Amino acid sequence: MVIENKNIFISSACSYPKDFTIFSASERIQHLRQTVDSCKRIDDSINIISEGSSLSKEEKQIFKDSILFTYENDKTIEWGTQSKQIGTPILWLAALQNIEVLPDANIFFLSGRYQLLPDFNVNIFSGDYAFKKHWYAEGRGGWYGTQLYKISGSKKTEYEHILQECVNRIMHRTAQDIECAIYQSLEERNIKPTELDAVHCTGLLGPNGKNEKH
Repeated sequence: MVIENKNIFISSACSYPKDFTIFSASERIQHLRQTVDSCKRIDDSINIISEGSSLSKEEKQIFKDSILFTYENDKTIEWGTQSKQIGTPILWLAALQNIEVLPDANIFFLSGRYQLLPDFNVNIFSGDYAFKKHWYAEGRGGWYGTQLYKISGSKKTEYEHILQECVNRIMHRTAQDIECAIYQSLEERNIKPTELDAVHCTGLLGPNGKNEKH
């Protein structure tokens, strides 16, 4: 599928998750609807949802203004979404593999159930990769937050390789989670992302309902 929009928002979602969450499926779907709505004001934008659960026809209709990828009977997706840490990069990767984009497009990865804040500005996400400023802790190493970040359309294929590598790092336990895996893979390639003090999004954490701003 060819996407000609300049600003592309990809959200991975698992509306019927296998991991623990305090939110019901209907609540998670409503949160995801709010994710899409928060992007409406962005010029030349489109939302792509990479959904790891099977949805009913009625649930799919809720996202009729977006591109919705579901993967019924896909064994890789079914396996990966048993765990959020592996399921998230696999769903990102599946979305990227299903689209073609313009080289100068901005591909934003916005966590499902997070929303853009009013201060969000496309223009601060400069360079080929842009993340919130990384953290570092002894025993864990460096990591990048994945609530909202950007890659350039010209780096789509490169980033597909990075995501597959991230899955391998998590499986082989050389990275604790997807945040650490992305940091390690970028460092290994000597890729220096634009680092931002804030990326201007907010959302509710599934395990405890706590609101976070980034």
